[in-house]
Amino acid sequence: MLRRLPRATLRSRPLRWLAQPHGDASAEVRGMLLGGLLSSPGAVMMGAANGLIVSLVAVWLDPRPLFAVFLVLQIACTVLRLVLIRAPARAAAAGAAPPIDQAVAIFLLWCALQGAMAFAAMRTGISVLQTLSATMTMGIIGPIFTRNYPAPRLAFLSIALIDLPFVAGACASGAFWLWICLVPMTPLFLYGAWQIIVGVHAMALVSLSAAVESRDNATHDPLTGLKNRRAFGEALVEPASGLSGRFALLCVDLDGFKAINDSLGHHAGDLLLIGVAGRLKHSLRAEDSVFRLGGDEFAIIVRGLRPDQLDGVADRIIQDVSADAYRFEGLPPITIGASVGYACWPEDARSVTELHGRADRALYESKAAGKGVHRRGRRQDASLPGR
Repeated sequence: MLRRLPRATLRSRPLRWLAQPHGDASAEVRGMLLGGLLSSPGAVMMGAANGLIVSLVAVWLDPRPLFAVFLVLQIACTVLRLVLIRAPARAAAAGAAPPIDQAVAIFLLWCALQGAMAFAAMRTGISVLQTLSATMTMGIIGPIFTRNYPAPRLAFLSIALIDLPFVAGACASGAFWLWICLVPMTPLFLYGAWQIIVGVHAMALVSLSAAVESRDNATHDPLTGLKNRRAFGEALVEPASGLSGRFALLCVDLDGFKAINDSLGHHAGDLLLIGVAGRLKHSLRAEDSVFRLGGDEFAIIVRGLRPDQLDGVADRIIQDVSADAYRFEGLPPITIGASVGYACWPEDARSVTELHGRADRALYESKAAGKGVHRRGRRQDASLPGR
């Protein structure tokens, strides 16, 4: 489910401040909250329709050029909003986390435009136009509550950009009853709006954080913090579907782990597994992934390297795991070795099941060869240069 939730990012520091969650949130949850700003394109169209209708009526009722300018700006701003939100929305749907700075900036400009038009409409003193302006203001503010709660400060600023000019225009219209009612009502309205936004945001934050934690518990090994066998199975599906192209699967098994477990106890074995996991993560690049499949078995997915580069990767893993003794309080120094078997996609297999089988058999070959070595599980026809 979480994979289908869009994610987004902001590069601008002021916009990041505006979109900051109202509470603690992980980077992933922040990305999903920002991705929520890309949802509900229907709300964008509804808000645009409200502004266009009021602009058209204003042009009809008031022949001054001001409202004609507002109409042109409404059309241009609406088109620009739709253009700027479509590309990030498509990228987010594909699993990326696109920057949405331009979409957020044009949204704030659009809100300021609605506020300016509401101010001008209320100042005219034309009752029909004032009624439509008040309806437009509330009609836009309502969806802002429901659509922009992922970023409370942004939502509140956008509401203020619309509501405060509307109130100022009403007060400037000369209608005493509007002034006497709206001035005391506005602070209460804005306070209530903030409370609603923060409340809905808090519920979303708790829900998303709980969902991410639940997923992580299901896909991560509680001892080492590495991804587990379930996450490994999910990761193998992605490259085979063409998402990431060339990759290699390395199966890693510790040499002599059972003897250490039997002689020093399971607590020492657990500490050793944690230490090995840390060294494996340290020896890999950020784009690679390491998994604990169970016991002292690990798997690694290395992306984007040619087959002739994998010998060096396997050598480095063996060296990093076994070079230095592991030292834990209350225990003697512990030394451990590692054996590696690997296979390359697409050179060594036609399916991920075959790939896993070849890497696993290559691991057994490395164990039989004396341990502390690596072997490649080649396909029989994988003998061409560079394979």
